[in-house]
Order: sequence, then structure tokens, then C-alpha cells
Amino acid sequence: MDITVILTIIFVLFILLVILLFLLFFKKEKPVKKVVTKQISFQALVAILENPQSSSIELKNALDKILKFYAKIDNLQNYLKIIMLITTHKNTNKNIIISFEKDLIKLNPNYKVEINQTLLQSLNKRN
Repeated sequence: MDITVILTIIFVLFILLVILLFLLFFKKEKPVKKVVTKQISFQALVAILENPQSSSIELKNALDKILKFYAKIDNLQNYLKIIMLITTHKNTNKNIIISFEKDLIKLNPNYKVEINQTLLQSLNKRN
């Protein structure tokens, strides 16, 4: 082989190596996208529970958001109303009711008696 061909190949490989190293070390990192969770109002979540057309998935999502954003009971009557709504809703199921009740009691143990009484009354109304 001719020496100029060999030198050309070596030069091209050197240039490719320099470009590759430049891309690896000086590559601008992409900013990390932050997941923004919108906080929906308490009244809007209760409206989902009041809507007889809400599906069981919508009910579960609304209750999960209530527990996430409004976990501590500040007005007991609001939470007792929620228990009444979910136990009497036509698209609810036992898993939704039980998980909400357990999580609510876990987050608010001082209201265990009131929560259980309301749950029992609501379940009796359902039948």
C-alpha cells in the first residue's frame, strides 16, 4: 500500500476519534423533566364522588388524591360525607371502601371511632 493512503486512513480515524471524544465529554446534558402534580381542590374531588356517572377508577383516583393532598382531617364532617358518598355510590366496590377507610384511619387515628361508625351506618343504608 501506498504510504499516503495509510496516512490518510490514520488521519481520518484520528479525526473520528476526536469527534467521538468531543461528543462524549462535552455533550450538553438534557434537563431532567420534573413531573408536576396538579393539586386539585377538595371540593372538585368531592364533586367527582358526588357524580353518579363517575367510574370506579375515577372514584379511586379522587380518593387517592384526597389522601395525598388532604390527608389530615381538619373538618370531620367533610370526611364523614366522603365515606357516605363512596359507600353509597353505585360504581364503588369493597376494595375502594376498605382501602380508603384503612388509609384514613392510619393517617387520623384519633377519628377511628367516628370513621367506623359512619362507615357502618353508610353500609347499612346501602342495603
